[in-house]
Amino acid sequence: MRKIMIIVPKTRITLPRASAVLFALRRRRSPSPGYTLAEVMVTLTILGVLSAMAMTLKPWYENPLADSQTRLAGVIRLARLRAMATTSTYRVLPDANNPTEKLQVQYTEAGSCEASAKLTTDVLATDTNLSVDDIEGFSIGDKVKVGTDASANIILSINPDASTLTLGSPVGTDQAVDSLVRTIKTWRKDASFDEETLALEPKITLAAFAGVKPLDQWSVCFNSRGFATLYQKSFLLKTGNLDLFLTKDSSAEKAKISVYQGGGVEISNP
Repeated sequence: MRKIMIIVPKTRITLPRASAVLFALRRRRSPSPGYTLAEVMVTLTILGVLSAMAMTLKPWYENPLADSQTRLAGVIRLARLRAMATTSTYRVLPDANNPTEKLQVQYTEAGSCEASAKLTTDVLATDTNLSVDDIEGFSIGDKVKVGTDASANIILSINPDASTLTLGSPVGTDQAVDSLVRTIKTWRKDASFDEETLALEPKITLAAFAGVKPLDQWSVCFNSRGFATLYQKSFLLKTGNLDLFLTKDSSAEKAKISVYQGGGVEISNP
């Protein structure tokens, strides 16, 4: 039997010197070389810009009067835009349960907001033309109720020169002069305006004026073209603009919002 010999070559393993290991350990334990002057200057510049931005935003967050003014003006502007975008009629009015600190937004079908007038002549049950003392506020397509008649009728046309309203069907019952003609509206709450948006900041109160006349049960209404009309209760006011004053209870400081007949909204500090 032959013998087979396997020759394994010798492998030389070189171990690092002790001096090299010590140098690596010293280098690993050495402190960081730090930042350059340019890096420090850039960092300080960025911090300065951010601080300046924060200082400009700080008064807005900490000023409840200005916050309430901006919020209220935004609600009125948005209600006007919704009226035009949806060809509906929108109104903004004080909340019945908290009229000096909270608002509500409602909408109804296209047409006028609310209108009323008195008959200037007697009307028979078969008549379709109504002579009234004032046609302002009425719109074609409005549903109206005449006097004591229980049925609702639709306005087909309006003659401003003769101050008459033409209905789509006869009145239904005889009505005497001075009987009231009024629109019939079904107002619905717009749920897209949340409660927080409609509420003023704490200790901020709201008061409304038409000129120098204070208003309690006021409302500002926008038709589908964006024009504004002002009401006290259900009566149309012809005094022009609506001025809303916000007052900070602790200092009596005031802010003002003006709503114009064309639909514009302006904020100011009286």
